Amino acid sequence: ELGDLLFQTVFYSQLAVEEKRFDFKQVISDLVAKLVRRHPHVFPDGTLDSRSSDSKIIESSAGELKSEPEVKKKWEELKQQERSTKGHSSAMDDIPLGLPALSRAQKVQKRAANLGFDWQIADQVLPKIDEEVIELREAMASGDREHIEEELGDLLFSCVNLSRKLKMDSEQVLRRSQHKFENRFRKLEQLVDKKGEIFSNLSPEQLEDYWRQVKNDHSV
Repeated sequence: ELGDLLFQTVFYSQLAVEEKRFDFKQVISDLVAKLVRRHPHVFPDGTLDSRSSDSKIIESSAGELKSEPEVKKKWEELKQQERSTKGHSSAMDDIPLGLPALSRAQKVQKRAANLGFDWQIADQVLPKIDEEVIELREAMASGDREHIEEELGDLLFSCVNLSRKLKMDSEQVLRRSQHKFENRFRKLEQLVDKKGEIFSNLSPEQLEDYWRQVKNDHSV
């Protein structure tokens, strides 16, 4: 599989050569340059030959990097500099629009957090979620669909923020919840069928009763 991946890189590089844009050697050169530039804590002199000492305090042209948070902060500063050279004035400019909404929301929040715009702990996000629920209720009472959509989006965005602060991937969290619901719903269908009932003929109260039975089955 690594060979297949390498083949694609060589293949596209050859197409670029034929279009007189760049070659494989330039791809490697740019990759190495980026690697060295983004890791001053590993390559303190900005060359592949330089190596950091084994001490906890790393001296480099970028200053002293004493801890993992400082290394991450410097990493983001360097990436922001690269964005600026590409004409990106905002930390948000180069976040791909094609990402799944939850993943993109988490990336947007991470970018803001890297610049210090963030909650300190996960518990601080919960009141924000409560606030968004209240605002959503008010929007629903107004009947204004555009306002409802806006507030519902804010609620979802805040939930993604909580997921991020809990160091969880919101996309994976939702997928697991979907999987759990699907399994329970299949059990619900089986239970209704076992009782000789027709699903569509059951009242909401009857379905809720069956649903509680399924939820009480801890094997699901």
